[in-house]
Amino acid sequence: MKAILIGLVFIAGCLTNETEDEQQATLPSTQLRSGQQIFEADVFPILVVTCGGCHTGAQGAALGFSITDATSTYKAVVANKLLVGDFTPAHAAIFHIERISGHVGLRFDTTNIIAWLDQEHRERQ
Repeated sequence: MKAILIGLVFIAGCLTNETEDEQQATLPSTQLRSGQQIFEADVFPILVVTCGGCHTGAQGAALGFSITDATSTYKAVVANKLLVGDFTPAHAAIFHIERISGHVGLRFDTTNIIAWLDQEHRERQ
């Protein structure tokens, strides 16, 4: 009888307790990923297409950051306080890049940039 009772408690616990993966699956996707993961998957491709014409090699480094691989570019961008400020859209030049000399008319979808900045800001608080 004791074994049956223990078995029922175990089964009930298995049915009511979500696994950590199941709990995380209900969170918004940006909470599942680190700022670096969001940058590398969603922001880096934007930078390659939008900024890669000028921000590569020595010329790119002279301009504040150079696009190489996703991880190296992430490290360079987050270290550049002019670009990221306090990781809020209001203070991050990367979000308002069209206002910086030489970038007039440069446009891209900012949804991924906002998601990345928001996550970076949360991680740094």
